Amino acid sequence: MSKSLVKTVALVFLGVLLATLPGLAGCAEEEEAEVREIVIGYEGDWTGPAASGAVEYGGAFLDYFRMIEDENPIPGVKLKVITYDTRSDYSRIPIGYVWLKGQGMDVFFAPSPADLEINAPRLADDEIPGFGTTSLDSVRDHEWCFWVFDTFEAQTEAVLKWILDTWEGEGKPKIGLAGWAALSTTWGPERGLDLYLAAHPDDFEYVGAQKAPMGSVVWAVEVSRLMDCDYIFQGCVGAGIPSFIKEARLRGYEGKIVACNPLAGFWNVTTQAAPADLLYEVYHLHSMPWSIDCPFTDQCWEVGLKYRSQDWLESAMRQSSYTGGIIFGTFVVEVIRSAVAEVGAENVDANAIRDAAESLELDLTADGWGNAWELSPDNHVCTLTYKMFEWDVEQEKWVAVTDWFSP
Repeated sequence: MSKSLVKTVALVFLGVLLATLPGLAGCAEEEEAEVREIVIGYEGDWTGPAASGAVEYGGAFLDYFRMIEDENPIPGVKLKVITYDTRSDYSRIPIGYVWLKGQGMDVFFAPSPADLEINAPRLADDEIPGFGTTSLDSVRDHEWCFWVFDTFEAQTEAVLKWILDTWEGEGKPKIGLAGWAALSTTWGPERGLDLYLAAHPDDFEYVGAQKAPMGSVVWAVEVSRLMDCDYIFQGCVGAGIPSFIKEARLRGYEGKIVACNPLAGFWNVTTQAAPADLLYEVYHLHSMPWSIDCPFTDQCWEVGLKYRSQDWLESAMRQSSYTGGIIFGTFVVEVIRSAVAEVGAENVDANAIRDAAESLELDLTADGWGNAWELSPDNHVCTLTYKMFEWDVEQEKWVAVTDWFSP
């Protein structure tokens, strides 16, 4: 057996554990045979460059499913999660999908939007519903793809709106972008900038995008070309974030660093790798109330404390990954629960789950979210509102600096 297969099988064991949870213990063999098992294939980065946030994200997803099986199981259904490690290697994305399908996958889930984009034709051919985090323009309204967050292009437009609303300098704000080439968190905002500036050429002075090779932590050239910017969009994940901020600040950049939602998922590695006094004027946009005192974050703490140590959870909750895994667990479970309510556990299939996703109505505004989720054939995205957050260096926490808004 190859090393890669051994690692994959080891990760799958996490999912197999869920199939043996005590939620259905004690059922007679006859009743057990009538239970409909639904297999969720989870494809994500467990050991690659995004692992510093993705492991917490995946752990929360598994914790949430375990909690559902323990405390609020879907009648007549056993949920099983099987995982595959992509290591953020695009060549492994289709391989992982085929492997998960071979394990009986009914539902496909991936935190990285590229996984759904690459596998979208397979999802359609196989009629398997796919669920993801941040959507992409190319598959935003794909018949078999559903998302919690809107596209990086839409998020970038929202950041630009905030910049214009708060700009107090002379002339036009000067903006640029830095990131890793071929990464969706870089080319999504880059395309968002291109689209916005084509429609509003007089709003900003754009100095362009500076892109380093995937995984690079050396930014001398890129920083030197962006030093005159008032705002620099950051498009990296993992170690790319602190390495860029550190390089920029030590070379004298004093402007603002802004980002879409991925930055918040890798903040622990940032605070560990970059001195605290260099992390001023850093902002990110999010559609999730992850750092706000609200019922949603209370629920995340409750789930985490059931299965994790308090020390581990306190560290995890300093970034958005754990809360992200909880909300995506909520999304997938509520869709499956809705499908079961509509057609019955014995009749649930891929089409029933897809139809339930396309008609999902879930109002979490009382829990702290900015809009009720209303999916339809014309809208496969749950969240359409945003908040801007600033890192408070003195308090060492993220603070919301806007109310919920839409671009």
